Amino acid sequence: MKPTADDPAIRNPVNNIEMEKIEIGGVRIDRCAFTGAIWLDRGELGRLQALSKEDKALLKQMDTQPEEGTRTDRPARGMLSSPKSDKPLMVVRHDQQPHIEFEVCPETGGYYFDAGELSDLLEYTFVEKLKSIFR
Repeated sequence: MKPTADDPAIRNPVNNIEMEKIEIGGVRIDRCAFTGAIWLDRGELGRLQALSKEDKALLKQMDTQPEEGTRTDRPARGMLSSPKSDKPLMVVRHDQQPHIEFEVCPETGGYYFDAGELSDLLEYTFVEKLKSIFR
């Protein structure tokens, strides 16, 4: 999809490569073709959680690392800046799934996910729910 005036192109804060626009279930997201990282604007995470099973399967298929060895691990990359506001992103761990770590822009409410993190977050399994209850 092409960027628009309402939804301009943004750059991946890790490698400064322009992210592509992809639409899944009516939600336009930004994805880095090189690393597989995903940027979601405010409100898009909730809309993705409400997707049909088929659209979630498409998202999972798309939420992968496209090339071997392209992932930039957290310790080597340092502080990231929001592609929308240029403010520092905050690293957050999901309460019920502490193995999932992603970045949030405190100014715009956007989210930055490395390849695979968004799918993992959306697949909050029954086993993970039980583990969170008994912690």
